[in-house]
Amino acid sequence: MKRREAGGGRRVAAVIRLAAASILLAGAVPGSDAVAGFGLDEMARFLEDRGVVVSSSNAVDGAVSGLLHAIDPEGRICTREEADLLLAEWNGSSTNAGAVADFESWPEGVSYLKIRGLVTGGGREIMGHLRALSGGAGVVLDFRGADGMDLESAVLLASPFHEAGASLFRVETAAGMALEERLAGEEAPYGCPVIALIDSDTRNAAELLVALWTGRPGVMLLGEPTRGDLRIREVLPLPDGRSLCLATRRVVLRGGAGTGVRPDVLVEAGNGGATPLVYIPGSGRPLSEKSKQDRSLMMRVDGDPALRRGVDILLALQALQDHGKR
Repeated sequence: MKRREAGGGRRVAAVIRLAAASILLAGAVPGSDAVAGFGLDEMARFLEDRGVVVSSSNAVDGAVSGLLHAIDPEGRICTREEADLLLAEWNGSSTNAGAVADFESWPEGVSYLKIRGLVTGGGREIMGHLRALSGGAGVVLDFRGADGMDLESAVLLASPFHEAGASLFRVETAAGMALEERLAGEEAPYGCPVIALIDSDTRNAAELLVALWTGRPGVMLLGEPTRGDLRIREVLPLPDGRSLCLATRRVVLRGGAGTGVRPDVLVEAGNGGATPLVYIPGSGRPLSEKSKQDRSLMMRVDGDPALRRGVDILLALQALQDHGKR
C-alpha cells in the first residue's frame, strides 16, 4: 500500500511540475496559448500596469491549484501535519475521530446513532450496535455530514440487505480501468427497522453505503440528496515533504456511477419544525431530572425536521406492530 502511494505521489508530482513548467514557458513565448486572448506574460503585464504584483511562485501555485481542482474539486496540497491528521481520521486512530460519534437510547424503544464517518474498523462497531438492538422500535442512523474512506465498512454494513455473493460495486481508476469487484458477504438481517438520515454532505464511503441501501427492505433513507461523490481519495507524498490529497479511484455501482442518492422521504433542512416545548421555571411543580431530560430530547427532535420525521415513522411502525398483536 505504501509503495503504491509513493509511486502515485511521484507520478502526480511529475504531472504538476510539467504543467507548471508548461504554463511558465507559455508565458515567456510571445503569441503562446492564450486565456481570453491573453498569454501568461500579457496577463502579468496587464496586472502589473495596474499595480498588482505578480511573481512566478504565485503563478506556479495558481497553476497547481487549478490542475488539482480540474482533477478533483476537493484535491489539495497538505502539510505533513495535515496529511498525518487526515490519515489518522481515515484510519480511526486520531483522538477526536471514530465511526460512531454518539449512541443514545431514547424512550419507546428508539435508538439514535450519530455517524461521523466510515473509518477502519468502524463498520464492525456500528454492526455491533445494530445487532444489539433487536426487538426495539428501530434505530435512526444519522449520516448527515458523514464521510470516510473505508470500503470494508461499507461492504459489511450493506451485506445484510443483499444476497450473499451479490455484486455490490466495482472500483475503477480515474480513467475507467477496472481494478476490483466487491461482493456482499454472508450476514444475517438486522433485527430492527433502520432510518438513515442523509444530506448533501453525506459523501465518500458513507455515501456509498447509503447508495447500497437504496430500495432495500428494512431501511429507509430520509432527508436531502447526497453529494454524488463516489471517489476514493489517497494521501500521496511529494518530494518536498508535503502531500497531495487527491481522488485516485472511483466507485461504480451496479446501475452506474450515479449523481447522488435520493432519499425515500425528502425532508429539507429549511422546512422548519414544530414549536419546541418550552419549560417556564416557576410554573407548576418542579420538573424531575428525568422529565427535564425528556423535555430536552423533545425540543432537540422537534427542532430537527428530518430527525423528527424519522422518529415519527419508527413510532408509527411500532404502533402498527403492537396493534396487530391485539
